[in-house]
Amino acid sequence: GTDGHSPLPHSFSHTKLKSPCGTGGGPGGALTLAECNAFLPTLKRILEIFVALCGAPIDQRMEHGKTFLMFMCSSGCLGAVEHVLSMGANVSMRDTEAWTPLMIACRGDEAVRPGDPNVTDDEFYADRVAIIHALVDAVADLDATNTNGLTALHLASMNLKPRLVKVSLSLS
Repeated sequence: GTDGHSPLPHSFSHTKLKSPCGTGGGPGGALTLAECNAFLPTLKRILEIFVALCGAPIDQRMEHGKTFLMFMCSSGCLGAVEHVLSMGANVSMRDTEAWTPLMIACRGDEAVRPGDPNVTDDEFYADRVAIIHALVDAVADLDATNTNGLTALHLASMNLKPRLVKVSLSLS
């Protein structure tokens, strides 16, 4: 576009991971895990077109300096995170407040959880734990700090996510 954004990432960044019509079952229209997984084939195809055919970088920055990987980590959708990582996303990128994808995953956004009563805590946290492992396997910096001086472990423990704290401690 003429505002310095390419059309796809600009429109994607304004969806806040909502369903195409903005009617997701989670708070504020955020996708539930079931909706995210159902939308995954479409998301993969969009990203492949965006990167392969349009030549745009997978680490394209969007609103607040966030990347596709950061949005996917926030969604809690393991398949989406794995796909973006397979496309070469950089796990060391930081947004405008110095948050990394690992910090976002360890924060454990509940946006996708409350809207989906069919997903148990164990299922929800299993994907979160797998996302954290995928980021660490991709050599995410465990000691990175955001503008408030917080690490991924701080964020997991502050938000009372015992399973995420346990995983973060085991990776330290």
